[in-house]
Amino acid sequence: MSKKPLISVIMPVYNRSAYVAQAIESILSQTYNHFELLIIDDCSTDKSWNIIARYQKRHPFLIKAFRLKKNLGGGGSGAINFGFKKSSGQFIALMDSDDISHPKRLEKQIQYLINYPSTIMVGSQVNIINHSGTIIGRKKLPLNHQQIYKQFSIIHPMVPPSCLIRKKLLPTTKQLYKIRFGLDDDYYNSFKFLNCGKFANLQDYLLDS
Repeated sequence: MSKKPLISVIMPVYNRSAYVAQAIESILSQTYNHFELLIIDDCSTDKSWNIIARYQKRHPFLIKAFRLKKNLGGGGSGAINFGFKKSSGQFIALMDSDDISHPKRLEKQIQYLINYPSTIMVGSQVNIINHSGTIIGRKKLPLNHQQIYKQFSIIHPMVPPSCLIRKKLLPTTKQLYKIRFGLDDDYYNSFKFLNCGKFANLQDYLLDS
């Protein structure tokens, strides 16, 4: 692995002790292995940090773990910004601590961004799972930029934790998200990213959420 990983996977965590191990395992099991995993514990009050620390100890060169003394808010956006500042990859993969990435997620998404250099963000189709991990539904999302653009006024046609982002096309490298609307920051910032490059969703179901 080079000193600067190609992909930085950012995983904010807040009280997800029941799910975070499975989320971490799904990243460690990726077929594409040129990445770093940044895990930011956003001042959890459960046993999340104990689990994170064990994984960091097992994979000290792959996992960077940070335990914040104060919750940074923004529905996790603050913790994502913290991880973004610590990242060294050319691409940013978002990952929620209660989701599961399929093994070929990073491989397929990085290949797409390499093939289409004007694309700033690529997501995927998403399976909806319950607390036991059983698939109970699916989110079928538009594939190309024009279809995605048309749907933005109706729904959010991207699922942020399924996305891989090209860092050099972002409007600023100081932060990923501008925090204004809490849980709706994803939607707000996606509008800003639309001015910087094209969007796409792969037809593959690469995330269970």
